[in-house]
Amino acid sequence: MPKKKNWTEQEDNYLRDNFCLTNEQLSSDLGVSTTLIRRRYSELGIERPTGKNALARARNLIYRENCKGLVPDDWYELPSTRADSKEAGEGFYWDGQRCTRSGHLSKRKTSSGGCWDCEYGDHKDKLETSPEFREKRLHSFRNWYNENREDYLDRQKDRKNSDQSREWYREYEKRRRQEDIDWRISKSLRDRLYKAVSRDSKSESAVSLIGCSISELKEHLSSQFDADMSWENYGEWHIDHVRPCVSFDLSDPEQQKDCFNYRNLQPMWGDENRSKGGVWEGYDPRARSRSQKLD
Repeated sequence: MPKKKNWTEQEDNYLRDNFCLTNEQLSSDLGVSTTLIRRRYSELGIERPTGKNALARARNLIYRENCKGLVPDDWYELPSTRADSKEAGEGFYWDGQRCTRSGHLSKRKTSSGGCWDCEYGDHKDKLETSPEFREKRLHSFRNWYNENREDYLDRQKDRKNSDQSREWYREYEKRRRQEDIDWRISKSLRDRLYKAVSRDSKSESAVSLIGCSISELKEHLSSQFDADMSWENYGEWHIDHVRPCVSFDLSDPEQQKDCFNYRNLQPMWGDENRSKGGVWEGYDPRARSRSQKLD
C-alpha cells in the first residue's frame, strides 16, 4: 500500500491560494499526482470550479480584478476566456494576464488567442515592409467589402455615432493636440482640405495649399474613382495622401504644399486607407511642379 502523503502547511496554503490552477499544473508544481491533488482539496473542504474553462474563468476573473485602474473600463465587458468569447461570437477577450512576449496588458484575439498589441504591431510592420503582403491584404479587404458593404457601413455608422465613441474621440483629440504639434498641424490642414472639397470652396488658402482649384481637384480625384465611388458617398472613401503626412515636416510651409499638393492625393476606401497606415513607396510630389496644372 502506498505511503500516505503528509501535506505541509506550506503546500496546503499553496493549494488554497492557487485553487484556480488546473490539476495538471498543481501536480507539476508540487510533484504529486493529480489524484492526490483532488483528494487533498476534498480533505480541506475546498470546492473548486469543475472543467478547464470554469477554472480558467475563475482564475482570469482574479487576474482582471488585480488590473483595476490599469486598463480601460470597457475591457471588463469582454469575455474572460477564449472559449467563452468563441461561444459569444466576440472578436476579442481579455484574461487579465500580461503578454508573455512583452509583459504588457492587452486584449487577445479570439481567432488566434494572441496578444492584440503584438499581432497588430507585427501586422503593421509587414504592411510597411512587404509590398506582397500589403497587396494581398488590400485585395482580401476589397473582396470582403464588396460582399458585406451595406452591413459594414451600418455597423460603422452605429459605432461612430455612439456616445462612447464620441467621448473617446474628444478625449483623444484633446490629448493629441496637447502632446503632438505635428498631429495638430496635420489635423488643421486636413480639416481645411475636407471643408474646401465638401463646400466647393474658393478659399485662396485652400487653392494655394493644393496647387489647383477645387473643381480641378475634384476632376483629378474623380478620374481615379472605382466603380462604387461617387461624390455622394464621399466620407465612405477618403482623400488619401499617396505619400503619408507623417513623412513630411508639416511645420515647414513648403512641405505642407508638397504634402497637400493635388498630385499627392487619391481616393481610397476608408478601411483600405487605415490599413495602409504610413506606407509609401518613394513617391515625391516635389519631382513635379506645384504650379503645373491638370491636363
